[in-house]
Amino acid sequence: MTRSVAADSPFERADVSGGYEDWLATPYGRWAEGVEHALVAELLGAPGSDSRVLDLGCGTGRLGEHLSGAGFAVVGLDPAQAMLERAARRLAVVRGDGERLPFADGSFDAVCATFVLEFAADPVALLREARRVARERVV
Repeated sequence: MTRSVAADSPFERADVSGGYEDWLATPYGRWAEGVEHALVAELLGAPGSDSRVLDLGCGTGRLGEHLSGAGFAVVGLDPAQAMLERAARRLAVVRGDGERLPFADGSFDAVCATFVLEFAADPVALLREARRVARERVV
């Protein structure tokens, strides 16, 4: 069973997911997103053939979309349905809880968890799960 965010969570509101997209369209948002994408790309390195990456806490899927464009096979996971509805336009998504990932051990070459630990009820459990499903690394 996966835990979802509370129905009254701001992450379940369309104006929040849309507002996030709007902010990323601002000059500072574009700059911040560019820095994030560059750092993650540096940490992951070049994709191998069929390199699989889990974008844990994918939000609206922008990082996953960027990684897909770079040649990674990406799956996004988020507990918020409103965020996943936007992310599904960009990549394959799964609704789930980062503290109890619905994937087998070693399912991904790498797991990206950007801007997610601060929202986890148990960040240590989330990191343990990320490590469990990652064959190589967690970034």
